[in-house]
Amino acid sequence: MPFTHYVAFIATHIVLFSWALGGVAPTAQQRETLLRSVKSDAQWFPWWEPDGSRRGTNAVLEKAFGWGAGDAVRALERLLKEELAGPEGGDPDAVARILDAIRLSGDMSVTNTLDGLLFSDAGPLRPELFCVRTSFCGLDHWEFAKRFVNSIPPKTRRLCYASAAPLIDTAMGERVTRRAWQAFMVLQSCAVEETDAALAEQLDRILTQNRTKHTFWSARSARQHLAARFAEASGEAGLYFKEIAEEFGSPAPPNKKDMMIKLLSLDGDPPDILARKQKDFNVMFAQDYGMEERDVVRLLERTFMKTLEDRDESDEATFFRGYALAGIYRCNDPLSTNMLVQALKADWNPSRFNVFQNYLHDAGLDGLSICLNVLSDLPKFEAGTRGICYEQVAELAKGRDVPKDTLAEITAFLRGAIMRDSDNTVWLDGIISSVDSGWARSGERKKLADRLASGQEGNEYVRGHFSRVQKEFGNLNATEGK
Repeated sequence: MPFTHYVAFIATHIVLFSWALGGVAPTAQQRETLLRSVKSDAQWFPWWEPDGSRRGTNAVLEKAFGWGAGDAVRALERLLKEELAGPEGGDPDAVARILDAIRLSGDMSVTNTLDGLLFSDAGPLRPELFCVRTSFCGLDHWEFAKRFVNSIPPKTRRLCYASAAPLIDTAMGERVTRRAWQAFMVLQSCAVEETDAALAEQLDRILTQNRTKHTFWSARSARQHLAARFAEASGEAGLYFKEIAEEFGSPAPPNKKDMMIKLLSLDGDPPDILARKQKDFNVMFAQDYGMEERDVVRLLERTFMKTLEDRDESDEATFFRGYALAGIYRCNDPLSTNMLVQALKADWNPSRFNVFQNYLHDAGLDGLSICLNVLSDLPKFEAGTRGICYEQVAELAKGRDVPKDTLAEITAFLRGAIMRDSDNTVWLDGIISSVDSGWARSGERKKLADRLASGQEGNEYVRGHFSRVQKEFGNLNATEGK
């Protein structure tokens, strides 16, 4: 090979290697500054958020180095790849420093790099990578556990579990740290998915080694399922789980009480936090009762509908319906609209108004016709409740980019409603005026005002309101006559 071709060959491979590593290439001094120790200041909750204690530090360094936003994390990823590509598979101390800096970056995009190294055919230092990866699993810890158990050989899984075990014993006084809870949740999900009896025993011992801190796993139905699954396994693991299975018995199917305690016990957090908590509860509940996460909301829906079919007016059923609808709403599952339509049309439903709100929110304009049809059946709602429903229908008409035919459908419905719903004529008059510019001076409104102001129908409040409407028309006619 001619020398010039050889130089070109080497240069090309250097470029390709740099491209594969990605990110900016820090100098030796920049490397040391990037890896300078930063103490975690993250609180314990919300545990599903990664620890971003280095975000501010990284932003300052990026500005000082003349880098773009996010380049500090990309540089850390590059350093990790370079270190692990070394002849000895990486210096453990150097890798530990890099991984700690990555963990405290709080940047979820690093999961692509971590997964690429962790799930490679022969990646070095997998236990260390696994420990850091637990900090980025968040509410998707079960999905990660499924992939991990199905992709990583048993021998390596054992090492990874052992490396993560010390993390769940880290505590800040009596409060378990965020990192401890992140590792704890991942190890629980790995236990649920584990296919090797000996490794399942290892995980169970890790998760119950200090019951004063980790009674959560000890009391979970998922542990009962795990014990039942491996009770007949050979060797010491089988004997271990057989003893647990005999102590706790067979796992029972869930009932309304279980759902209230484990699935629907939510406090007054902001909506975004409540939605994330619901996701967490759904995952835990699915694991506890041997189902998939997507089946949890279907179970809630079926149980809710059963209370309607049974016309169950007990306090337990009443509380359940209220909490279940809130839980279904937070699940944000598009298929829930099927159940909501059934509940909306049901002959007996003391929670119909809440169902109406949920369905209108979830289905939007697509569910308008069904909502209007049910709302037309006056006995299905109390008078005051109908008024609120009319308001919510009108709000749809005020949205951006509402098709003209939909707007016409809403205004026609509201004009019809004011003629048949004598309990809400005043309320509807204001609602229609807010969405229908032609209502204020329409012949329909004038005829209605003449009829209701005459004293033939309605109460004093209704007569007084429409007497004022009559005067409005009189003033309009006088103005137009000039």
